[in-house]
Amino acid sequence: MGRSDRKKVIDEIARYAGQVIDSDAYRECVGFRHHCRTTIADHMVHVAVVSLSLCSLLSFTNPDRERMVRISMTHDLAMVHRHEYSRYTTAFRHPFDSAAIAEDILPLSRKEETAVKRHMWPLCVLPPTCREGWILTLADKICAFQERFGKNIPWAQYVEDSRKGASDR
Repeated sequence: MGRSDRKKVIDEIARYAGQVIDSDAYRECVGFRHHCRTTIADHMVHVAVVSLSLCSLLSFTNPDRERMVRISMTHDLAMVHRHEYSRYTTAFRHPFDSAAIAEDILPLSRKEETAVKRHMWPLCVLPPTCREGWILTLADKICAFQERFGKNIPWAQYVEDSRKGASDR
């Protein structure tokens, strides 16, 4: 992804996820480590970036880009509470808790709620039911792998900078 493409995608995320980014739940995610080398906030923005890239690749399926950003930016909100789960139940509980936290921030459609709740497939038994859910699930796996073994990128800071730039204009 080129620099100008990345800026467009980051601006799109900042535009569609404003309510989430302004929430206390998201702010909590900024300081919590995730996948060893990144933060939960960086991970969620990274998932949104990859999801939007996949939307472009799969444009023939006509995925809803705003919905992609909304579910990407809320799918791991509950990971800040992972210390409350046993090591083995985190993967199973956090999608449901993330959907509940997201619902307090912005109204989720039924498709969005289901996509967030099922993003841990195949670890969780029930698969996604809509194209955006499948894209979220794939993007989450891609990002988890990249964050664990690749270069750490401060995605959340890029969105914050984009929002500051928009308010300066």
